[in-house]
Amino acid sequence: MNDFLQVAQSLTVALKALQMYTAMHPRAQEGLAKAHLVLEASLLDQPRLQFIVTGSKAFVNGQVQESRVPQIASLIRLVSERGIGGFSFERGLTQDEVLVFLQGMATKPAKLEEVGGFEGLLKASDVRHIKVSQTRYQEVTEGEESGAGDKAPVFSPAPASPAPPASHSPENLVKFIREALLTALAKGAGAGTTTGAASGPGFGKTGFSVGGVRSGSIGGNEDGSPGGQADEGGMGPLQGLGPADLSSLGPLGRELGLGEGMPTPGQLGTLRQVLMGLAPEVQFSLLAGLGSLPEHPAGLGLGVKALAGEILAVAVSTLLAKGLGWPQLKGPIQDILRPLPDRERLARTLSSHLRVTGQDASQAEAVLRHLAWEELSLEAKILKVLEEGHLYELTHEERLALLRELLDLRRFDDFIRIQEILLETLSSERADLRLLSVKTLNGVARWTFDPGLPPEAEGPLAEALRAHFAWEPDPPIHRWTIEALESLLSGLVHRGELGHVLADVQELEGLCAFLDEQQPWRNEALARLNASLQRPELLDKVVDLALSLKREQMLLEMQPYFEFIGEGMARHLTQRLGEESDRARRGRLVEAVRSLGPTALPALLESLGSPAWYLVRNALTLLSDLGGADCVPAIVPHLRHPEPRVRRTAVRALWKLGGPVAEPHLLARMKDTDVETMQEVLFALGQLRSEAGLPQIEELALDKRVLERIRIQALDTLGHIASPKALPTMLECVKRKGFFGGGESQPIRLAAARAMAALGTPEAMNALKKTVEGEPKGEERDAMLRLMEKPVPW
Repeated sequence: MNDFLQVAQSLTVALKALQMYTAMHPRAQEGLAKAHLVLEASLLDQPRLQFIVTGSKAFVNGQVQESRVPQIASLIRLVSERGIGGFSFERGLTQDEVLVFLQGMATKPAKLEEVGGFEGLLKASDVRHIKVSQTRYQEVTEGEESGAGDKAPVFSPAPASPAPPASHSPENLVKFIREALLTALAKGAGAGTTTGAASGPGFGKTGFSVGGVRSGSIGGNEDGSPGGQADEGGMGPLQGLGPADLSSLGPLGRELGLGEGMPTPGQLGTLRQVLMGLAPEVQFSLLAGLGSLPEHPAGLGLGVKALAGEILAVAVSTLLAKGLGWPQLKGPIQDILRPLPDRERLARTLSSHLRVTGQDASQAEAVLRHLAWEELSLEAKILKVLEEGHLYELTHEERLALLRELLDLRRFDDFIRIQEILLETLSSERADLRLLSVKTLNGVARWTFDPGLPPEAEGPLAEALRAHFAWEPDPPIHRWTIEALESLLSGLVHRGELGHVLADVQELEGLCAFLDEQQPWRNEALARLNASLQRPELLDKVVDLALSLKREQMLLEMQPYFEFIGEGMARHLTQRLGEESDRARRGRLVEAVRSLGPTALPALLESLGSPAWYLVRNALTLLSDLGGADCVPAIVPHLRHPEPRVRRTAVRALWKLGGPVAEPHLLARMKDTDVETMQEVLFALGQLRSEAGLPQIEELALDKRVLERIRIQALDTLGHIASPKALPTMLECVKRKGFFGGGESQPIRLAAARAMAALGTPEAMNALKKTVEGEPKGEERDAMLRLMEKPVPW
């Protein structure tokens, strides 16, 4: 159909322009406009232009298309990848609708599904003149009884239970079996996701859907690309795959005329055509469910099992071609082969197919070896390893599994004998063997804390790894030694053996220092090892241990480790200080930070920005003990902190660290703060003997509207400053109340007298003597006399 070829060409050109440029780019706009014009021309003499895909064939308005034409082949591929059966254009479509359609074709299937699929995209954009057909696993063809294969298929929902075909032509038979199999797979998936009855080893929830719009990607991506990589030996994207429940296929076998013997070559060919056409994830599920095939008719099971090797080979090679790795495939393949008595035949078929297709055939043989190893008794495994030298013929997972089994069974003698082989190999001249050994020992080291290693195994392991750290010449191998040592040291921290940690690290530093040739990469590795001890979970263990000890014991036992970790320890302690709600434990943490001395200063300065007021207060207290004048700029803003307790602590820290530098900051806050902070400011100015503050202090002392205790504090501060300039204020405040008032209360007069005695100048003492001589007998006179006889010890 030449007219549609023009449509296909214009759509292909417009799609490529849209993929290369934005929708508003002139090239994209030009391609879009041309595609719209071609579509409009095609719809002049027909109301609808329908493009439908079935398998590898395409039909336009019921006429078969040449699928080898690149533009037609491209449309077939795009339609199939997006899970739709086809599309149709209707008269009246707009250029904007064509744009939405092309954007859908340019969108990756995974992204398309997020908006409800292709149909959802069209609905969301209010596209009314373009329709899509949803994929179904069943096709009902018109004129089927004639056997014509060039008629356009009509898509319809699959029936709840398959009915036998009207004609047993090969085409009808293939479709009928496919429908029955997919129905069985859907049932198996349902069972796997509810009760788990159909699950076998390594299989759980199904990773695909059948009977609906799409079949899920085995790798988690709709475009067929692999998902995230699994750990070595894991099942990755296949992990959620469920085995098919094939027990309901008995009636199907009877309808197809299968008996109790092997199917005829024609029947076997039909089965092959169906099974090889399934998606690889569906093939895996089918193979995992072979045990559920019905006993009768036996021919069905015989036929499917006869093809199992081919099915496995095709599924595996397809997934490898899509980018999945053997670490993801080995587990599911082993689960399929494990229960089969003829698994060697399947493995040979798989190996042969991989070899022919240029893929790694040795992996199939490795799977078979692993299954054979699994079947050995523990005693037989130990014999092969210790007596037959089989240790390095095992995979990494097999070696670790054997060692862990021995550890769990407390067969420590056998465990240690195998570990000794691994330790000896660390000094081998063969780098490949050293790598296998240290990777295995790294896995063993991870068990240091949980479940724990016997002392007679852990000691030699640690000693050998420390020696290997110092001399291993190959950095890629050395990396595994670092990881193993990290695990060992972490285990010691978890057990609270911090002295042992320090001794091991110091030994490693000493070993590196004595090397004939200094190697930067080895020193970097040592730095990485030290840094690993600063992981938050390990520092938490250290802090918890410190808090569990008595105060004297904590400072004695923990101090060396605190100093070794350094600033990282200080930061973690201050972080815990900000999180701790118990006041007593906060006090212990403050002591721990103080024990670090100046090392803690960066962490304390950072803590000043914390929203936890008590952390800020504690940080200010510690800064006043550990810091210097360079900390003053960081302290000043906290004179205005919303929490009064923080403000008072900031005042104390400021005058202790800043000295005279603190005076202007303190004076600026005298008239704009609370009473308690004011008292702290007055005390600080007295300690600093701040003559610059005399005017404001004297003003407070003379102002009778000010609280009496503040006035008394101001007079005491004048006494501390001891400036003769303040004598007039003292004389004014020492006056007695007259008959008509005007004098001061007893507490104020005595505070002024103390200040005069503290001033101690002849003028001040003469003035105090006159005041005493004019004072009537009583408590006030006696108190003033005592002040003259014994000066105030400020």
